[in-house]
Amino acid sequence: MLNFNFTNSINYFFDKKTILHTSPHPDDVTLGYLPYINWLLKNTQNRHNFLIMTSGSNAVRNLYLENILEKIKYNLLNNEINNFLEKKVVNNLVDNIDNYKSILLTKIEELLENLKQNNVNAELEFLKGIIREAEEESVWNNFKISNKNVIAFRANFYRSKTEELSQDINNFYKFLLNINPDIITVAIDPKNSAPLTHYKTFKVIQNAVKLFSENLKKDLIIIGYRNVWCQFLPQEANIFFPVTNQDFDLLKKTFINSYKTQIDAMFPSSKYSGNFADIAVEIMKNNLINFNNKFSNKINDENIDGLCFLKQMNIKEFINLSLDY
Repeated sequence: MLNFNFTNSINYFFDKKTILHTSPHPDDVTLGYLPYINWLLKNTQNRHNFLIMTSGSNAVRNLYLENILEKIKYNLLNNEINNFLEKKVVNNLVDNIDNYKSILLTKIEELLENLKQNNVNAELEFLKGIIREAEEESVWNNFKISNKNVIAFRANFYRSKTEELSQDINNFYKFLLNINPDIITVAIDPKNSAPLTHYKTFKVIQNAVKLFSENLKKDLIIIGYRNVWCQFLPQEANIFFPVTNQDFDLLKKTFINSYKTQIDAMFPSSKYSGNFADIAVEIMKNNLINFNNKFSNKINDENIDGLCFLKQMNIKEFINLSLDY
């Protein structure tokens, strides 16, 4: 760990804690603070859980799903083995029954025909979600996190396009009771600065945490993060985690190798050019510049190439936090 002590930052070291990392879509946590997670995994004995509130299926192009289905079809016909992602799709298409190969080929032909006619039904949307969830699993598998600790919440508000959040709040509250976390991370983008899914995810978690704290009387640490859609000003953050060029390389490699649906993103940022990983790197580099411009206690360590800004809150601060702007 780099020698990084200065008065503007509160403690960012946690040990032997249960940490719940929450993400509106697959990739939000990775883009927001992967260097910090990597450091915690290497240097502490925390228990990590990664929850994606929605599958993010809306950000998968029809052509990408079509190519996956064509690859599965080719492998079936040529007795070749599907990779991890393709197996996930197959397992959600057909049960392992007798003559499943014939049934699967027929099913794939039907799905391909619907895609070519741009008839994206609920089943195809579900498969798009499976692909993105598999991408998220692959990221944390690389960091030795078991699939059982990567949770696809599949929020009702995303599937049904509803503004009603009570069902998701109740389900998330029950989930909190089950894992009993000490620390929860949350994307805290203002309502009008990011996809609406971010704001709805925040409201679900905020309301569920309120119920959790009222019933268990437990102190929780909440860590807010942002990524490519909106950034903290230096005075808004209170954790300033040092990032190196090695961290940048890991972030880029992780994103490119795992989130293949997002390399050519359907919903890119309007503020930056390039893929999301490149944007995240530029933001962390800018954070270091902005920090030095804001505070008199400058960071001049040649080993530090950027900063990851985070905002630590107690329960009261989080429950009273408003992002309606």
